[in-house]
Amino acid sequence: MSYCAPIAKEYGITLEDTCKIIGALSNYGIKASQAGTTFRRILTNLADVDLIIMVAIIRDLFLITRVIIAVITFLVPVFITMMSVLMTIISALVTAVIAGVSFIISALMPVFTALLTAVGDGLCGEGNGKIRKVS
Repeated sequence: MSYCAPIAKEYGITLEDTCKIIGALSNYGIKASQAGTTFRRILTNLADVDLIIMVAIIRDLFLITRVIIAVITFLVPVFITMMSVLMTIISALVTAVIAGVSFIISALMPVFTALLTAVGDGLCGEGNGKIRKVS
């Protein structure tokens, strides 16, 4: 950090952004001490215009990364809530179908009972318990 922090400060790069840049270089296999030196060389060897463009791109990349993380952080609970609502709707539909089937069965039960009683009375001769021959 002592190699690159003063130069980074001259170009308006914050200490936080400098640490992130060195961390990014470290992620690509450059040792931390070498990353500071490498970043210092980058800053000193580039023309001011190139440096301004590079700093703007790096800042934009960090901003884009933050926005993506914020969007994902927002969308995960929304997705979980949507799944919960969907499960509630499915549960309510299943309950309604079961209730509808139960209602239909309970509504038709007297009809089936009356039909079976009529058929039974026809076969047994109006309730005397003996089965009649049906031709």
